[in-house]
Amino acid sequence: LHPCDGIPDGWEGPPVSPEAREVIPPKSGNKFVPPAFELVKGQMVCDMAYLIDVQFESADETMEQKVCESRCRSEPACRFFWHGTQHDTNTCRMYSDCHNLVREFGIEG
Repeated sequence: LHPCDGIPDGWEGPPVSPEAREVIPPKSGNKFVPPAFELVKGQMVCDMAYLIDVQFESADETMEQKVCESRCRSEPACRFFWHGTQHDTNTCRMYSDCHNLVREFGIEG
């Protein structure tokens, strides 16, 4: 069972945990968008070649992680997002892919 594969019908035991089974919606046939999870933390982001958009918190709008995740889900090309601070401003970056992680100074997320 490859980590990127869905859980086949009837699969029991490792490497599938009971927690992983709990997020599968009933009657979904295991076809659904799973909840977001953290891949990396710190000054690491996806390669700029896959950057779709960057959005910053403003006086009119907060930029919390849930907002960033929601925007990524509503953008068909978005497959990865990064949320954190860039020069002390909450920031959301959306990416179409993420083959490599790169270090970027001045960010934390």
